[in-house]
Amino acid sequence: MTFDFAASRQRIRAGWTAGRPCRLVSRGLAARVSEAERAWQAGQLPLDRAVALASEAEAVSFSFGPIPGRQQ
Repeated sequence: MTFDFAASRQRIRAGWTAGRPCRLVSRGLAARVSEAERAWQAGQLPLDRAVALASEAEAVSFSFGPIPGRQQ
């Protein structure tokens, strides 16, 4: 199994740059992807669990729209 954690973070960032999801939520969830990757690299999580956490974070990041009237 392979998973591109950097690509996951980039998709989250591309979403908030485009103004689709809430940037506040997306920034935190991009950090969560990084933490899942770090935990896997440190041997604290198996790869399948780290991938699941990163995938969930990416999906959730697009679940919250931006706050109307606020600059992204």
